[in-house]
Amino acid sequence: MKQIKQSLAVLLSYTLAFMPLHAANLQTDGSTQTNLDKARNDVPVVNIANPNAIGLSHNKFKEYNVGKEGLILNNSKDTTVNTQLGGYIFGNSNLTSNAKVILNEVTSTSRSQLNGYTEVAGERSDLIIANPNGLSVNGAGFINTSNVTLTTAKPILNDGRLESLNVLGGDISIDGEGLDAMGPDSTYIYTHFLKLNAQIHAKNLEIKLGKNNIDSTTQQITASTNSNEVALLLDASALGGMYVNRISLVGTDKGLGVNLPPEVLASTGDISITNDGNIILNKISAKQNIEVKSLNS
Repeated sequence: MKQIKQSLAVLLSYTLAFMPLHAANLQTDGSTQTNLDKARNDVPVVNIANPNAIGLSHNKFKEYNVGKEGLILNNSKDTTVNTQLGGYIFGNSNLTSNAKVILNEVTSTSRSQLNGYTEVAGERSDLIIANPNGLSVNGAGFINTSNVTLTTAKPILNDGRLESLNVLGGDISIDGEGLDAMGPDSTYIYTHFLKLNAQIHAKNLEIKLGKNNIDSTTQQITASTNSNEVALLLDASALGGMYVNRISLVGTDKGLGVNLPPEVLASTGDISITNDGNIILNKISAKQNIEVKSLNS
């Protein structure tokens, strides 16, 4: 009987080790050297894949969601590392070097819910969350990240380098508790359609809307064929707002409008808005320059 119990215990341990952590929240797709763990307070931990020679850690998921408890991306080679969200955690045994860019890509048909803070443990890095199915943001924020990109693009890689982000559709919605992007130096939102029902707080905010291929080095846009899938590229409700140091917004789908939120405020820098369609303005103010350009004719 004792031997049977021991066998069952081993089997249970093995099963738990290979079950998706918080199955509704996170599940890798098995194609990258990415594994899941949790901190002592049960905050999920992603042990990211070892980066390539240029510092890119590419991680692929079937399910990628952040709950209110938050998520830790483990970019530490040290034995242990202290985190804000989970206290001390073990270092990431996958790593032989620290990642400069963490690319988290969703390869299934599931939308992502970002409802809490994401912390990079260890060395600070850029973070890209790419889900062509869409992102729902409600209370998301970022800790120890240099730059953050939220996108519905398909990442295009060439010899291990992120060449471009190809937006073929999808939407990002920001609701409820909104988006706190005051931690990163810059925040990039690349999607076909943005629905803004809450506030965005950021340092430098860059938004590119429409079906575009965006060069990852130069951020140059190559617009794709227009569609009539949506009437507006950006639709903001009375609860929406953008409070930033500086903002650049570009819409490329010809004839599709941009409905800005009730207030757009750039506290230290410029506001630049360009759209190949109508622009609906409300209250807009900047410490420096304001440029609003509609290419609609």
